Amino acid sequence: MGGKTGRKMMIFKRLAELKETIRVDTQRIRGKTLNSLQEFFDLAVALAKGKVKTQNEEGVPVKVTLKQRQM
Repeated sequence: MGGKTGRKMMIFKRLAELKETIRVDTQRIRGKTLNSLQEFFDLAVALAKGKVKTQNEEGVPVKVTLKQRQM
């Protein structure tokens, strides 16, 4: 009977480790996503305010029009 208790504890410990790993990985992904979104919105604000005058399309600088900034 003692062997079954040991297996149950081993499984319980492994599940606890897995849950911790998943929690840490989820937080890391959330952090990266939030950083990417912040960069995206900062660029959008700069574009809307007219701070960005050109953008690269297929490697060629193209002037940003007022209509494009308003979209």
